[in-house]
Amino acid sequence: MTKAITKRNPVTEFSAHLTAYSDKFKPWCPEGGNLTPSSLVNFGVKVFASETKFHHPSCWPSLRLALITAAQLGLEPSGPFGECFILPYKQGNGYIAQLQPGFRGLVKLARQSGEIKNIRSHVVHENDDFTIYQGDDPRIHHKLCTGDRGAIVGAYSIAYFVDGETDFEWAPWAEIQKAKKNTPAWKEWPGEMARKFVLKRHCKQLPVSPVAMRAIALDNAEGEGVSKVQEIIDVDVIDVAEAPPEPGEDKLAKKLKARKSKRKATPREKGIAHEEAVVDEYSQPEKELTAEDTKGVVCTQCGVPFEGVGDLCKGCQDEDGEWDKSGE
Repeated sequence: MTKAITKRNPVTEFSAHLTAYSDKFKPWCPEGGNLTPSSLVNFGVKVFASETKFHHPSCWPSLRLALITAAQLGLEPSGPFGECFILPYKQGNGYIAQLQPGFRGLVKLARQSGEIKNIRSHVVHENDDFTIYQGDDPRIHHKLCTGDRGAIVGAYSIAYFVDGETDFEWAPWAEIQKAKKNTPAWKEWPGEMARKFVLKRHCKQLPVSPVAMRAIALDNAEGEGVSKVQEIIDVDVIDVAEAPPEPGEDKLAKKLKARKSKRKATPREKGIAHEEAVVDEYSQPEKELTAEDTKGVVCTQCGVPFEGVGDLCKGCQDEDGEWDKSGE
């Protein structure tokens, strides 16, 4: 009777792995913050379950790094408020996970300085009633078109300070396009990405916290890999790059692994250069000839077949083993 093969469950395996790792999240979770090791585990499992590209164990270290990054920024990954998102990016033959701050997350961090009461950004379309006033009374007038708004022509950001002052930043569409990346977000939500672009540029001129500037740097490093993220958030590679445990194997996988272990290793697998492993045939010791090897030998002088070793039959050799030059 054939036994059923139990399939591995990547989500269950990752959940167990992340739970075992949760104690190492503690140093990265600010005391009194909204994120705890247990909440990071919950967010991590939800993100993992929602994207099959994360299921290969090679992606697990970058997922842990993304969760540590979320804890440092104080942003909930892929939560209901969209403060930040953990997305897959192609790298080599696989994928890595990387955290991307969302628009709401950047606004939240910008307000944490205590000097900014609120900050907003909007997209302007060609059919909107839009005017920018400069001079001694700088301001923006923007009235939305209630019909077809037309194509996007730019985006702006307005910051409202605690003391009642305001400040704004404008970015035309041509400048926004220069920063555009070939990612799903830019293809599907160009308007939202335009709002995010001008908000980030505005924050560089505002009194925002170092955490906000770090989040902007992370967003600009979209898809650039784990080393760039570690450089920005100052996390040692040792803290995040531990190899994950081997995933659970079903019975068939165990049989295949056992069969493979019995196979003799090739020179290349043993770490020996293939060229060095090839033995020159001329370096082999001479093989002792047997009676079987001497059958059917033909004398090179008289052409008569004989059994023995050498090129001449006994009749063509003298007693000392020299050539019989007379041929008799």
